[in-house]
Amino acid sequence: RRGEKPYLLIDFSDYLHISVYVLGAVFLQLCQVLLLGEHPIVQKLVDPSLFIHRFTERLLGKRNNAVSDTALCIVASMKRDWMQTGRKPSGLCGAALYIAALSHGYDYTKADIAAVVHVCEATLFKRLIEFESTDSGSLTIEDFLAKAYEETVPKCSAKYGEVLCEHKDKGAEHFSHGLCEECYDNFTELSGGLEGGADPPAFQQAEKHRQDAAKRSKETAVVEETLCELNSSDVEDNIMTPWKVEVSEHT
Repeated sequence: RRGEKPYLLIDFSDYLHISVYVLGAVFLQLCQVLLLGEHPIVQKLVDPSLFIHRFTERLLGKRNNAVSDTALCIVASMKRDWMQTGRKPSGLCGAALYIAALSHGYDYTKADIAAVVHVCEATLFKRLIEFESTDSGSLTIEDFLAKAYEETVPKCSAKYGEVLCEHKDKGAEHFSHGLCEECYDNFTELSGGLEGGADPPAFQQAEKHRQDAAKRSKETAVVEETLCELNSSDVEDNIMTPWKVEVSEHT
C-alpha cells in the first residue's frame, strides 16, 4: 500500500495458496500488535484507479490504453458521486471495466468481469445499478467522455490561507482549501475532484427528509385552512338562517 502497488490481499492468497480469510486474520492481528490502526497504510483509502490497468490486461490478455482510459474516467465519475465511500475497490473497478469493455466493442459477460476482479456477480450488479442511478449513468458513452474531459479540474492558483494539513508544521505553503499542493493533489486524485458529481449521500438523505417534512407541513396547513373555511361557512349559515325566517314571518 505504501508503494501504491495494484495488489489486493486475494492476489497474495492465490499466489501462496492460502485462504484469504486466514491472510486477513493475520493482517488484522499484525495491525493490532504493531499499532498500525492510525497509520496511513491502514487509514488511507485504496484508490480503485490503481487496479484498472492490471485488471484490463488480465481481462483482455494484453494492455489496452483505450479501455483503461475509459474505465479510469468512469471510476473518477464514481468517486465524484460518492460511490467509493464504504466500498472495496474491486467492485468499482469491475463495474467500470465492464462498461468500458462493452463501449469498445468487447463482448464480455458479468461473470467474466467478476472472475477477473474477484467479486461475485451480485456485487458487480449492485455497483452497475448504483452507477446507472447517477447523472452520468444516463449518458451515452460519447456524451460521458465529452463531459469527463470538460470537467477536468484545473489546478488552483496559490492563495493566502492557513495550512491545516499534515504538513502544516513543515513550513508548507497554502495552496487551496486549507491544504498544501501535495495534499491537494492527493485529495483530488482520491476523490475525483471538487467539481461535478452528486452531493454526499448523507446530505441527500437529510435534504430528502427536509423536503418531505416541508411537503407534509404544507399539506397539513392546506387541510387546516380548508376545515377553517368550512367551519366559517357553517357558522355564517347558522347566523343567516334565523334572520331569513324572521323576515319571512314579518312579511
